[in-house]
Amino acid sequence: MKIEPNQHFKIQILSQKIFDCIKEFNNISSEEIIKKNRKLEISITRACYCYVLYNQNSCKVTYKEIGDILGFRDHTTIINATKTAKNLIDTKEPIITPLFNIITEKLNLTYWEK
Repeated sequence: MKIEPNQHFKIQILSQKIFDCIKEFNNISSEEIIKKNRKLEISITRACYCYVLYNQNSCKVTYKEIGDILGFRDHTTIINATKTAKNLIDTKEPIITPLFNIITEKLNLTYWEK
């Protein structure tokens, strides 16, 4: 699937805005999220990033595109991260829910379940 240049630009802008919210909330940089780091705080933050980017309504983003943004990770890794974040958000886990709420409110995002 070929991405339109305007669509690609929208994805980059939204991605950067999400990274900025994360940095402001828990002081984790986009570089740390992109690195292959398995620390719990960073991996949960990365999962939240994947969930937000994949499920928001402003532009359609594929698992592959998210994987490319996150250092060329495989799409199945992104699927797993998205499912993990959804489960944690649905059960209102305190490790992820405040971050998810702040990103959603600050960026005024709406979601749909794919």
